[in-house]
Amino acid sequence: MEPQTKTTPKDFFLNVAISITLYASTIAFLNILFGILEYLMPDALNYSYGAPQSIRIAMATLIVGFPLYIVFSYFARKTERLEPSRKNTWVRRWLTYITLFLAGAAVAVTLIVLINTFLNGEITLRFILKVLSVVIVTGGIFSYYIIDLREEADGKKRARWAFIISALAVVALLVGGLLTVGSPARERALRFDEQRIYDLQNIQYQIVNYWQKKGELPKKLSELNDSISGWSVPQDPEGREYVYRFTGGLLFDLCATFNLKVTSPKFTEVSAPLAPIRSQDYNWSHDSGYTCFARVIDTQLYPPPKK
Repeated sequence: MEPQTKTTPKDFFLNVAISITLYASTIAFLNILFGILEYLMPDALNYSYGAPQSIRIAMATLIVGFPLYIVFSYFARKTERLEPSRKNTWVRRWLTYITLFLAGAAVAVTLIVLINTFLNGEITLRFILKVLSVVIVTGGIFSYYIIDLREEADGKKRARWAFIISALAVVALLVGGLLTVGSPARERALRFDEQRIYDLQNIQYQIVNYWQKKGELPKKLSELNDSISGWSVPQDPEGREYVYRFTGGLLFDLCATFNLKVTSPKFTEVSAPLAPIRSQDYNWSHDSGYTCFARVIDTQLYPPPKK
């Protein structure tokens, strides 16, 4: 049995940093992969609201965490090459065995969930791919640390190949995540459009409220401004113009100029309409450019004021 090497503060913090960045990177990797699978294969019984945001958070974590893991691992291995006894510190041994335990436990729990889901008759291709992802990723980590513990002669070569394969997988996944949620420029344009939809929903609500109080529709948007409540017609976030057209009776149009085309997106981040009324385009889907939403008030749902 080799004598245990004294642990220095450098050993402790370096090995703890390696473990933390490894765990964070692994969780982020799987979250991105799950998000892409949910986008490509939506499940009617398990709809994922807000999935793009979770993918972005996971991408940010992976972009920061994985390079840090590579850097910390590089310095640790460099130290071990200069001082081979550094591989025998208690903190390194403990964290290695904890990582092996967590990887093995993840595989076992995943298999239990898989069998239980199959017995409940809820198995889907998306779920199977998620299970395979967990098994492959955690199994790869388990294998790497088993080999590392055995201290084989070609351990350095194996470690280099493990890093190369991991880096290629991370880059490929980040590209896939970027294609799924869109580029930062597209996301900014989409957020402007989401604000426009929210503003139009708010204006629609105020129009319905105006009708229920006065028994008629406003002739122009400025009539909705209320100095007592402090509500005023919102302004387009990019300085464009919201257009309201009274088309007679209980009919009116709400128009805005949008950056992108959005039609029944797989990921829904736009809030629901504030005041549902009879509509030719109830879900607020829109093309890029100037788009109008035709509305007609249902007097049974929203009766006029009593004389």
